[in-house]
Amino acid sequence: GCLHGGERGDGPQRAACERLAAARGSTDRGEFLGWVADLRDEMRRADLFVFPSHYEGFPNSVLEAMAAARPIVSSFWGTDARSLHAAGVIRGYPPGDVAALSEALAGLRESADARAGLAARGRLHVGAFAVEAVVGDYDTLFRDLERIAA
Repeated sequence: GCLHGGERGDGPQRAACERLAAARGSTDRGEFLGWVADLRDEMRRADLFVFPSHYEGFPNSVLEAMAAARPIVSSFWGTDARSLHAAGVIRGYPPGDVAALSEALAGLRESADARAGLAARGRLHVGAFAVEAVVGDYDTLFRDLERIAA
C-alpha cells in the first residue's frame, strides 16, 4: 500500500506511490503533500476526505474533516463509523472493499447535493465532541460513579 511514513511525511514508499499514481493516470486527482504542520488549510482545499482504515478507535482526523465541513467517505473502522453512516454523516463501506469504496466515491462525484449534505451533517455532528459537550458528559459520568461507590 501507499502509506506515508518516516520523517516529515516523505517515507520510503513515496516514490513508488508517485510512480503508481502516474502509471494509473491519476496524478491530476490528488497530491502527495509530504509533511504538513497545520492541516486546516489543506483540509479546506479538499473536495472530500477519504479514510480507508481497517480499524481505529475514533480517529481525530474524521472529526477534523467534519469540523472543516468536508464530505467524508470512510471504511467502517468500528461501530462508531457504522453509526455515522446510518446518521448520514459519512458515506461508509466495508474495510478493504475497493469496489464499495469506488462506488461511494463515484456517487459523490456525480452529486453536489450529496457532497453538500454529508458536509453539512458532519459540521453539525462534530459539535457533540466540543469541549463543552464532552466535559458535561464526563462530569455526569463521575457523579454517577460517585453515587454508585457510596
